[in-house]
Amino acid sequence: MLLKALREDKLLEGVRDFVSNQLGTKFASAPSASMEEIYAELDNATPCIFILSKGADPTGILLRFAKTMNYQVIHFELLLSSSKS
Repeated sequence: MLLKALREDKLLEGVRDFVSNQLGTKFASAPSASMEEIYAELDNATPCIFILSKGADPTGILLRFAKTMNYQVIHFELLLSSSKS
């Protein structure tokens, strides 16, 4: 929170460094994997969490993946917050 308060422009880099130091570099870099590869690693105890950059919207990718997997999308609502809190 101190980094956000003093140097918000360095927040992303600071979070990436923190995650890299605490969990390892593989958790701090963006994977270049398809939804099929990501889905294959999931189970009922392993969620898929997207950390999005400003302006990113994964809706199209998720809906196309659901279609390829023959999932019926009955209701899909995605709330992307741009809150500064």
